Amino acid sequence: MNASLKIAIAHDDLDTLVSLHASVCEIGHDVCVDAISGQQLIESAGEQSPDLLIVKEELRDMRGWKAASDAWKGEPIPAIVLVDRSDGELGNCPESTNVLAVLAEPVRQADLVPAVPLVMQRFRQLQHLRKDINELTKELESGYRPISPTENGASQLGL
Repeated sequence: MNASLKIAIAHDDLDTLVSLHASVCEIGHDVCVDAISGQQLIESAGEQSPDLLIVKEELRDMRGWKAASDAWKGEPIPAIVLVDRSDGELGNCPESTNVLAVLAEPVRQADLVPAVPLVMQRFRQLQHLRKDINELTKELESGYRPISPTENGASQLGL
C-alpha cells in the first residue's frame, strides 16, 4: 500500500461520518478532520492541511464541492464527493473545482480502496500539468519567439 494520507471527511449524518472515519482508518489512512458542515471543513482543513477531502454533496450549510473548493488556501486539495443518488451527477459543479471522483452513497470500504489511490494519482498528474503550463507561460511572457523554418535550416532540408 502507498503511504498513509491525512484525510478530511465532511458529512452531516453522524452515523455515516463515523462509518467513513472507520473505513478510512481500516484502509491505512489517518483522519485529520471530522466535520458535520462545510464551514467546519473549511476551517479545520486550513489548520490540518489534509492530503484528501471526502465530502458529502449536500451539506447543511453549503454544497460539498463548494466546501471542498474553499477548503484549500494556496495549494489545491483533491476531493471525492459523495452523492446520495446512483446517477453520480454533481449538480452545477464548476469544472474548475478540485473534485476528482464521485461516489454514490452508501459508500463502502471496498469503494474507497480503489478510489483513494486513483484520485491521488490523477491529482499528481494534474499538478505536473499545471507546473508545465506555468513554465511554458513564463517562457512565452518572457519574450520567447518561435524559430521560423528558414532560421533553423529546415527549409534547406526540404521540410
